[in-house]
Amino acid sequence: MLGSSHCAFAPSGEMSSLSQYGMAESAELKILANAVSDYCAKHKITDDQERDAVAIRVMGLYRQGIIDPAHLSAKLEGWG
Repeated sequence: MLGSSHCAFAPSGEMSSLSQYGMAESAELKILANAVSDYCAKHKITDDQERDAVAIRVMGLYRQGIIDPAHLSAKLEGWG
């Protein structure tokens, strides 16, 4: 699903370790999955299509280099 090998620095100065093959590290996958789960739980999102939209948004943030859980959460809260 991650097709880009380009990583930009996040405003926090952290950079994701998105590899040249578009793969996330195991610890990063856990952070990304938790970001989706936490956001969906907080906003009572249970519909699969809505969850998928949140997951796509999280992956887009990851491609921008955002991997910090608090930064992901803040970006998701400002989304939509």
